[in-house]
Amino acid sequence: MSDQPNKIKQIEDYLGHQMKGQELDAFQKRIAADPGFKAEVDQQSNLQKGIEAYGERALKHKLEAIHKDAFPPKSGASFSLPRWIAVAASLLIVALMTWWWVVDAPPGKTDLFEAYYAPYPIPFASRNNETDRIILEAGTHYKAGAFEKAQPLFEQIQKTNPENANVALAVGICYLETQNIPLAESAFLQIINTPEQDIYHNLAQWYLALTLLKENRLEEAKKWLQPLVDNPSADKHSEARSLLNAIQQ
Repeated sequence: MSDQPNKIKQIEDYLGHQMKGQELDAFQKRIAADPGFKAEVDQQSNLQKGIEAYGERALKHKLEAIHKDAFPPKSGASFSLPRWIAVAASLLIVALMTWWWVVDAPPGKTDLFEAYYAPYPIPFASRNNETDRIILEAGTHYKAGAFEKAQPLFEQIQKTNPENANVALAVGICYLETQNIPLAESAFLQIINTPEQDIYHNLAQWYLALTLLKENRLEEAKKWLQPLVDNPSADKHSEARSLLNAIQQ
């Protein structure tokens, strides 16, 4: 049976500074004596440095998945290190190309949204009836950042309690968090056009502007930021002014 999985584990331990004493001495002697083995170590080292420089967690997860699939516990299966490096390197190249595109992309589509967006801390409470119990459960998911779990609960509540402003805003933010951009846009517009939800009128304008910004629809985003800038008492007034200036630069 091939010792390839054990070799990869040793290389990982060496690069991760996990080797000590005699094991480290023996490994370094093998590198010095075996040019082919040294090349394998150098390849994996360069790959890890590239991943660390890129800092992409998703890529690391993909590489970990490849490693687990290649070497499942107790499987005894062998796998070619050069082939593993080739697959991993191809993922790294794709990821780096994506990163370069993001760096050069218009600011409204990437870093401005990330810099200004945060889900609003909506208060939720329960008075021990069934509807409020669901609201509290949805609110717990919302506060924990589990928007995909909160969304269907808020949608359920909104069908029977459409005037609830907290739920209406939460639904829009859940849509935005789960990348349902058209639904997010519609949800924020509905709040803006519903007098009973006036408490969140300005916040809906802010999040609608961010939704449009995420889509790089800069002129439309500016349209919704301007009323917040013109009203010093509006929620998100200072943030809207800063963001509008950044868009116009």
